[in-house]
Amino acid sequence: MKICKYQRHSYSKDLRRCPECKNEASKRWREVNQDQFKTTNKSWYAANHGRVKAWKNSNQDKVKSYKEIYEATIKSDPKHKAKRAACTRKYQAAKLNRTPPWLNKEQLAEIEEFYILAQELAWLNNGQVLHVDHIVPLQGEGVSGLHVPWNLQLLPAPLNQSKGNTY
Repeated sequence: MKICKYQRHSYSKDLRRCPECKNEASKRWREVNQDQFKTTNKSWYAANHGRVKAWKNSNQDKVKSYKEIYEATIKSDPKHKAKRAACTRKYQAAKLNRTPPWLNKEQLAEIEEFYILAQELAWLNNGQVLHVDHIVPLQGEGVSGLHVPWNLQLLPAPLNQSKGNTY
């Protein structure tokens, strides 16, 4: 066994990199080359769609077990639920053209943190669900706000629901 060039992991001689370093490098490459990665995946899927469908049909037990593992681990994780809520809200806001294109990655991360915080703080509020509320509503009468970090606040669900689209 050799130690990788970062001296963090050991790996066998026949591999060029240890699996952990290889995964990190792949992740960095995908982040830098998002467009190329998406294009490659779409073209592969288009070329192999029939094969994938046939495999799923002939391996239904494996597909079912993969789904069960996903639901038991990832889907039930509160952070995953919060991220899913953030993605759903981002999609809805984008659909309404309320997410400005000039937001940077840090500001988008702040928006995601609101949704994560709402999930994590629910237990402090005697289990009462917290909603991420837009201070200036996205679809208010006479005025409409943006889906930006400085327009968000955490409110208990009943208060947010009674507030409606008022400002």
